[in-house]
Amino acid sequence: MTRLFLMNGERAPGGSGRSATAPATPPAIAHAPGRSRWDIAWLGGRSSAPWVVLAAALVLLVAAAGTAYTYLRPGGLGWGTRLYSIPNGREATLTFDVTKQPGRSAICDVAAVNSGGGVVGRQDGIVIPALPGGPRTTAHTVRVLTTSPAVIVQVDTCRLTSR
Repeated sequence: MTRLFLMNGERAPGGSGRSATAPATPPAIAHAPGRSRWDIAWLGGRSSAPWVVLAAALVLLVAAAGTAYTYLRPGGLGWGTRLYSIPNGREATLTFDVTKQPGRSAICDVAAVNSGGGVVGRQDGIVIPALPGGPRTTAHTVRVLTTSPAVIVQVDTCRLTSR
């Protein structure tokens, strides 16, 4: 029994899975007349493909410049939690990193918060000293006494002090 399939309005040999007009072997990597390597159909063809590549390169360049600016700017200050623990309902411990220019000092405030979002403990005025020639990022550990059980302890704010 021979099965015939109708593909593209023409009969194809049974079970071949190809249309009767499809070439038996794919052509070698060749471009159609008038096409170039930049003629990428899913990018919009020859006229827009180079612009897509250029736009992607510009986005990467802007991202790299922004990262460098953030890292190297003189007033750059950042902080993040490294580790916290709440061993009991009366205290919490926070280890946090501060990133700043080594020659500048900073002051940070730490708050312990309960499950309702209320502040149950605070440690203000933690001095992060200037360390000329030292590392940009330093770790600091603070113990905060709480009035009731806390669920998290975090850096509330940090600010650079005058030189």
